[in-house]
Amino acid sequence: MKPAQAGVGQLQSYAAFLRGINVGGHRKIKMADLKAAFVALGYEDVKTVLASGNVRFDSAETDAEALRQAIEQRLAHDFGYAISVIIRTVAELQSLIDAQPFSEVAVGPQAKLYVTFLPTGQTAGTEIADDLPTGYAIVHATAQDVCSALSLSQGRSTIDFMAHLERKFGPNITTRTWNTVTRLLAAT
Repeated sequence: MKPAQAGVGQLQSYAAFLRGINVGGHRKIKMADLKAAFVALGYEDVKTVLASGNVRFDSAETDAEALRQAIEQRLAHDFGYAISVIIRTVAELQSLIDAQPFSEVAVGPQAKLYVTFLPTGQTAGTEIADDLPTGYAIVHATAQDVCSALSLSQGRSTIDFMAHLERKFGPNITTRTWNTVTRLLAAT
C-alpha cells in the first residue's frame, strides 16, 4: 500500500543509505538481517535494494534526524559496529530524478554516473570542483547531494574520486550509482 502525504498518523516513505557495508567482503550484512532490523524498529513496507545497504521503508516519524539516530543505534546493536546512515524522503529522491542532473552527460561504456549523499548540515559548494582530477566532473550539487560523472580509463578509478569527495566532506558521505538511486525509487 502506498502511503498518502505524511501528516498526523500517516506514513512517509523514506530511503536509508548505509555507508560501507558489503564492500570488498568487509562488514557483510545479509539483506534479510538488515530488513529485520528495520522491521524491529516498527517501520513498514521495508524493502532492501541490491546488497550495498539501500533500504526503502515507511514510517510515521517525520524527523529524519530521529530516524537516522534510531537506525544507527539499532544497526550497531544488531551487527556489532557503527554504520553511518543517510536518510532521504522518497519525495526528495523523486525531486533529484526530476532535476535530470545527467541530461547533458554523454554516456558511453567508460562513463559512470554517481550520486554522493551528504549528511545533514553539510553543504556542497563550488569549491568541490576546484581540484578535481582529470576525467571527473561534478554536474549537479546541492546541500544534500553531489552528482558526478566519471570517465574511467587506465589509471583512473572511482576509488580516486570517492577519496577526493571524502577529503572534501568527511567520512560520513555515501555514494551510489545513478542506477541504484532510480531502482530504489522504483521499489514498491
